[in-house]
Amino acid sequence: MRRTLSALILILSGCVTNPYTGRDQFLLTSESEEVQLGVQGYQEVLATENLSRDPRELDPVKRVGQRIAAAANKPDFKWEFNVIVDDGMVNAWCMPGGKIAFYTGIYPALKDEAGMAFVMGHEVSHALLRHGGERISQNLATGVVGGLLAAGIGGKDEGKQQAVLACFGAAANVAVLLPFSRSHESEADALGLKLMAQAGYDPRAGVEVWKRMAAMGGGGTPEFLSTHPSHETRIQDLEARMPEALAIWEKSGRAPVAVLPGTSGRKGAPKPKEGAAFSAAGKPTAPVEVRAGASQRGRMDDGKAAVGLEFTFGSDVYLHDIKATGPSGLSSTVVAKQGIPGGVRKALTLHRQDKGEPELPPGRYGMTFTGTSSGRAFTATTTHDVK
Repeated sequence: MRRTLSALILILSGCVTNPYTGRDQFLLTSESEEVQLGVQGYQEVLATENLSRDPRELDPVKRVGQRIAAAANKPDFKWEFNVIVDDGMVNAWCMPGGKIAFYTGIYPALKDEAGMAFVMGHEVSHALLRHGGERISQNLATGVVGGLLAAGIGGKDEGKQQAVLACFGAAANVAVLLPFSRSHESEADALGLKLMAQAGYDPRAGVEVWKRMAAMGGGGTPEFLSTHPSHETRIQDLEARMPEALAIWEKSGRAPVAVLPGTSGRKGAPKPKEGAAFSAAGKPTAPVEVRAGASQRGRMDDGKAAVGLEFTFGSDVYLHDIKATGPSGLSSTVVAKQGIPGGVRKALTLHRQDKGEPELPPGRYGMTFTGTSSGRAFTATTTHDVK
């Protein structure tokens, strides 16, 4: 009885009303936790994908994205737009916090920037409506993905990390669309249509995108549509919402609409060998600031001598490894493999192998960080004067 009551209290405490739809949602995550997860997942995906630097492919996403972001009016989101080169992947997604990626394979179905605005509005709506957090909460409540909110949100358990990413629509190194429920898809369509209209794009382009999407894949269903409502239902719903969306569009400033570039059969990046994606060779480099924080010598709970070194990155990164050095030739390399949001304080603890060994000496300790930031390789260092 006591367990049942505790579970009931937990479920009730997770019920909130969505401001966009008025629907009650079961959410055990806070929006800030979802944003942090989104940043981690985004950096992990970008670290191992082939990102387009071609302005013909990237500029349209940025132009459309900035107009959709203005319509979304979410000032706490740190919007970021990238294009992943894979002409066979008909897909796009937005993680919490405004982290967006389009695959080049979706461009033919979109045709122009108005079509892109339809998909952009839809994907941004998933983030605004907190559908990923809702799915994580449902999984937690049923025990399907237990422990996702433990310290480090999955820690180094790659299975848990990928489960988290899947709840936001993208799995690390795969980035396939989340099978949101049909009610989620309908909600994202309704809000997305309003967003594109507010941003100055003709909402009727959305129906045309759906028709082209449905016709793709040699008679099969494209990946983008694999869990969406049926063709007929989707088109009927969009057309039913069209009068309201057109009224919004008529009052908005018209957005310029350029035709999107075609594709040439390029394939996505193969999974890199260990460390290959984190070398500056052949990749643009990123200026990443890292600030040293507090440091302290002492012993761990198990009695092992240790030194704790705090640090904070000035921007979102995917951290591959840390090489730490200290007095008397001390040296250690830690493979991190995790996304870290900028501004979040982290710490590295160096410790003796045996609790009977002496304390680590005072003096100057240094750390060299290697990884990527938005797909660009970086190396950064800190120094700590440990007393």
